[in-house]
Parts: sequence; structure tokens; C-alpha cells
Amino acid sequence: MNQKKNSVKIYLYYVGQEFLQWKTYITWHNYIVPFVVGISLNLVEHGQVAHSGLPYLLPFVVQIFTKALSRFRHRHQSLLAKLPARRDEPVFIMNSQGDIISSTGKTSQYFKEKGISNILQLLDNKTEVLAKIAAETNGLIEVYIESVSKWYQIKFTRERDADYFIWFENISVQKKRDQGLDEIINFHTRLATSLDGQTDPSILLEQLSHKIISLGYEGIFITRNLISDFYVGKTYKLNDRNELEKSKEITIHKDAHNPILLSRKQGDVIWANSDEYSIQQEFEKKFPFDQGVKEFLSKKIDNFISYHSGNISIIAFNKKEKVDAGDELVINALVGSTRSLVNLIDKNRDNEELFFASISGLCAASEYSDEITGQHVWRVNEYSRFLAKKIGMSDEDVNMIGNVAALHDIGKVAIPHLIKFEGAYTDEQRKQMQMHTIFGAGVIDKMIEKLGRDFPALSMARDIALHHHQAWNGEGYPGLKNNNLIDSADSQDCNYYQNLTPLKGEDIPISALIAGIADAYDALRSKRQYKPEFSHEKTVAILSLDDRTGISGEDRFGPVVWGAFKSYHQGFAEIFTELYS
Repeated sequence: MNQKKNSVKIYLYYVGQEFLQWKTYITWHNYIVPFVVGISLNLVEHGQVAHSGLPYLLPFVVQIFTKALSRFRHRHQSLLAKLPARRDEPVFIMNSQGDIISSTGKTSQYFKEKGISNILQLLDNKTEVLAKIAAETNGLIEVYIESVSKWYQIKFTRERDADYFIWFENISVQKKRDQGLDEIINFHTRLATSLDGQTDPSILLEQLSHKIISLGYEGIFITRNLISDFYVGKTYKLNDRNELEKSKEITIHKDAHNPILLSRKQGDVIWANSDEYSIQQEFEKKFPFDQGVKEFLSKKIDNFISYHSGNISIIAFNKKEKVDAGDELVINALVGSTRSLVNLIDKNRDNEELFFASISGLCAASEYSDEITGQHVWRVNEYSRFLAKKIGMSDEDVNMIGNVAALHDIGKVAIPHLIKFEGAYTDEQRKQMQMHTIFGAGVIDKMIEKLGRDFPALSMARDIALHHHQAWNGEGYPGLKNNNLIDSADSQDCNYYQNLTPLKGEDIPISALIAGIADAYDALRSKRQYKPEFSHEKTVAILSLDDRTGISGEDRFGPVVWGAFKSYHQGFAEIFTELYS
């Protein structure tokens, strides 16, 4: 019912519009019809020509209501016909030579203002596009027009033998998003494949900065941490050598009105271009950029885009082109993907810290049982970290050995009576003392079993605990090889291992050789109940050639580990001095 009432109202509106346009009916051909109709009706009904004026007016009224009814019935088609005239992008008819035959509305006005009479003037003279249109009946072409820095999709249909109906559609945002998606995928893939246990989140943020700058920006400010009511971050830009340059730390109060905090407060992307404001001062007043950022960029800020994701906020400055919705998608995805990787690293680090805190507890337990008091196990960690780095182990392995080498003597918790024993060992006691390597491996095996999965740090700790008394020349302990197969070391009977052969040469994990020399060095430097502490020089001399056994450093620790120790042993002395207590 309401729909019918609305239709009646719309029809009456069109009738009214026709009455208001009464002047359009005062034309010579409109006079003929009313005159003939008026005479005919007056003669038939009254027998005279001028009896009444109504027959002369009736045709005008009928025309008004008829035209109003026609406009009412075709009102939607009428609106559709106006669409091309209202489009911002060009729509027109041309011939096969590209000459513009007809256009209307905004297109016609634009062509008149720019003096455009051929499609090639719109296409920066790309004749191949015109040739493709002329060779086909209808289709779509994508083309980038440098003069306006836009991508267009050109839809064309041949209306007659030589005339073409042409529609231009601006697809710049879509193309920017497509290209941005490729950038995002490639960037995220590179980051994800480069991650390891030692990746610093700040490195990821620097890579994010470089990527965003490569998209056409002159600089970027990134903040992540809130410290004492201030957000702390750095600004990045490329120098003349195309290298990433970063500012000193810049602090912004959490209640400041800087643009970078607007996106954080509003939880949205914010961008602006100064040319959209009447004067530059109006733009700068609305968006007060931090003075430290402006000084580092050393340029007037003409546009920016700011985005906040989780605990990461960024603001990129001075894009070569205007910032628009296409940039929003790219920035959003780049920052979001980086944030997810940063969070992954943070969570992994939290887990690692918890794990190594547990390791530290075990190390402390072993130290309580040891005959050495103080910082022995922690110094072994640092010696091992230092030497592993000098040898060239990966950053991940350097970090691991620097945290787990202290577990080398964890097995001593099983034999405290021997560790605290004062005096010379009997042969049987010495065999039992050597079992601390087997017991240590057993403790760590239990940890691995409880975890139910491979854990590289624990695997390295097991190697160190089991093998750190093995010697390169095969004279160490415990015996583990039988018929060239390495035994599982699961027996707790010391006599079982007396019938086996110790490992030799490259069978010994390098982590165990490193921890072995670290343990030996610190044992010689430390005072024990059966010996005084030795100087660094005497310790190096004993390790070079043990006057009791006649074994050399290379025979005991192998050419790689011993060679690195000989070159960098002064670093051991510095660690001992720093951590001695």
C-alpha cells in the first residue's frame, strides 16, 4: 500500500514538473493539433467553431499527463542514461583512428579544457593500445599512464563498423594492492626463513623500515616500548649510499598529540597529504610532528601514514606520490606480519629464558655438590661461549653452549660422597668418580624424555655432560665404543664401561671438547683441597703439555679447539678475573 502511495506521489511530481515547463509546449507544431481538435469538437457538439475554448486546451493537458506518465515509467532508465555523464573517468565514442566522436558530461568538459580530441592524448601516445582496440570487437586492456601516475582498465566495445564505445576505469588502488600483496608475501617469506633462535626483534624492525622506505617513502619512525610514560623509538632513512641510517632514541610522551599516537589511540590507520589543506601551516598544526623526527629527516613533511598494531606503532613520511587507501592495506599487512614474527621471537625468548633458568637451577645444584665453591660452572659457560664464537660456530650454537656448558658436571649430584672426599682416590673410587659423566647424561635423558620431543639445547648439554672428559687421542673416559658402535650409556655399573673404548678424534662432539678445555682451565686456575690455584701462564703451560701424563693440548682437545685456545687464551684470563669470587 505504501509503495502505491509513493508511486502516486512520484507521478504527481512529474506532472508538476511538466506544468512548470509549459513554455516548451508553445511551439508552432503544438498549435496545429489543438487548433484542429478544438474546431472538430466544437463543430460536432455545438455546430460552430468558437463555442468553447476547452477543446483547444485539452490537447495541451493530455500531452502534459502523457509525457509525465512516460517519464514516470522510464525514470530508472533515465537515471541510467545519465551515469556516463556523471562519471569522473572518461567515457566516450571514438572511431578506429582514435578520434573522439562524441562525449558528454564531465568527460566532455574535461576534453574541452585539455584540448583532447584523440585517445592517444589520454594514453601518452601509446599507439599499441589503440592498435589492439582497433583489431578487436570488444575487450579489456590494462595500461599505466605515466603523465597522471595512474593505472586504468579500458573497456571497449565496437558499436558499429568503425565506432567504439570506450570506458576508462581507474584501477590504481587495486593495482597498488596487488603489488603490495606481492611485496608483503615476499617480505614475510624472507623474514620467516631468516629467523633463528638468536634473531633480535630490533633487526626485524630495521628490515621493516627498509622495506617501507623502498615503497617510496623518505623516512619512517617506529616505536615499540613504553618506558616511564614515554614511547621510545627511532627514525630511519636511507643515506646517499642507499644504506639504512637510524637516529638516536626519540621519546614521545604517551599523552602527546603527535600523529603516531593518534593511530595508537584510535586503533586505526591515519594518513594525510598537505596539499589537501589550504596552507602548509594548517596541515602542520593539525599534525604536530616530533621535533627530533623532523630534525633527523631534514625535510619538510608533506604527507604521512601512521599505523598501530599490537605494541608496534609506525609513521612513514613523504611518499613520492599522494598517500591513499592502497597504502593503507600495504602498511597494515607489512606491520602486522612483522609484529607476528616479533611476538613469536618474544615468546620463544620467554620460553628460552624459562628453560635456561631451570638449567641454572640444576647448575647451582651441581655446584653445591662440587669441591669447588664460587663461580666455577658460570665461568665454564662464559669460556665456552667465548671459544665457540672464536671457532666460528653459529650464533645459535654459541648462545646454547654459553648456557648449557655449566651442566658438564651435573652428574656429580649422584656421588657427593666422592666429590667431598679428602685424600687420594682408590682405583675403585676413581672408577666411581668417572661415572659422573654417565649420571649426568642420565639426568638430561630424563629431561628430554619428559619433554617428549627433541630440544637442541638439551641434546648439546647431554653431549657435554657425557663427553667432556673424552680426549682427541682416545685416552679419555668413559669408554663408550664397542665394535665401532657408540653405546647408549644407559648402564650405571662402572665395570661395564671398563670393557669399552673411549671416543677418539672427530667422534667427540666439538661442544664437549670446548667445554672440556673450559673446565680444565678453570680447574687449574682454582684452588682445591689437593692443589693451590695456578696463574694463567702456568695453566696455559700445563694445558700445552701435561708434565704428569705427557699429553699435549692438541692431543687432548684436537687441532681446532686447541688452535683457537692458543690464539685467544688471554680472553680466558679476562673472564676468570671478571667472574672470580
